[in-house]
Amino acid sequence: MSTNETSPAPALCKHWARGKTCLYHARGVCRFQHPEDYTIPEQASNKARVRAANGRLNKVNGNRVAKFRRFVHEQMGDMRGERVLDVAGGKGELAYQLANITRVAEVHVIDPRPLQLDRFKRWRAKGFYHKSAAVHLDIASARTDPECPVGHLPILFSPELWEGDELDAAHAEREQAFARNLATAQRWPRHAEAHRAAARSRKCKDGHACKHLDPRADYSDEDEPGQDSFPTCKLRHEEFSQEVEGSKPTLEAAARVVREATLVLGIHPDQAVDAIVDAAVHLDVPFFVAPCCVYAPEFPNRRFNGEPVTTYAELLDYLQAKSPDIQRVVLPFEGKNVCLYRTSKMSASVSNMP
Repeated sequence: MSTNETSPAPALCKHWARGKTCLYHARGVCRFQHPEDYTIPEQASNKARVRAANGRLNKVNGNRVAKFRRFVHEQMGDMRGERVLDVAGGKGELAYQLANITRVAEVHVIDPRPLQLDRFKRWRAKGFYHKSAAVHLDIASARTDPECPVGHLPILFSPELWEGDELDAAHAEREQAFARNLATAQRWPRHAEAHRAAARSRKCKDGHACKHLDPRADYSDEDEPGQDSFPTCKLRHEEFSQEVEGSKPTLEAAARVVREATLVLGIHPDQAVDAIVDAAVHLDVPFFVAPCCVYAPEFPNRRFNGEPVTTYAELLDYLQAKSPDIQRVVLPFEGKNVCLYRTSKMSASVSNMP
């Protein structure tokens, strides 16, 4: 190349082209162009939505877990001393990221379904989580650090885990409630898979129409119906009532994990959303939860302003009214993206009042 020739101008940043925002540019480390007078093309801001085979619109939420995780870190600050509960955490993606990216002290997934961490382990091994370390301040680990484990309690998140203690008069009742919890959780994974298969064919194994899981419903692979929908279905499939692999937790062990938690999280936890807020308020710890489906028939006792809670907006209002320090924010992903949260203990807030 001759000395008179100039280098070609940098291309337009793809992040800037999509939304006129770029974290790399904000920190001065992006080598592409970011013209202030750039206008997002109409077709870019209104992309044709793709429908799945069952007719539902696919949602652009592939980074939902990372965006939720980063928001939690923005509000909480350094999280390396936190003991976290990821309620209805499904495959364990959020918990794995917290353990191996944010480096919390301890994290447990509370969900009857078995964890499926292999994909997230491969992503970490290939460096996908750490390639943006320059702009994501919650990355407190290096790719070469030893992998941290994710704890798992294959149970439902219910009040006997955080209410009372071993010496109170209601301990026997709590033991009975936990036994019912275990019984439901033990048949959960296979029973859930039976209903997912039934939903695809619209028939249960015995030939009856399966009414509990509609293939047109707004569920993704990571947003499967929550804690009570399958076990409470009237169409029982006894052949799928199998025990969860591994040892059964005791009430004392499970309750200890819950009561020692310093932070409770849930992304689209379905029927567990009330329990997340109730447990955090009872234990007086911070929480972050992004509610999704209302499940009004399963919660007939929910009331807001004297009226039943039947819509998503009413659910948000109902949950936020559980404590005066609960805040609300809209997160940057599609679908149900409102997060309810509180970042400080209520006792600390009261002690600081004049």
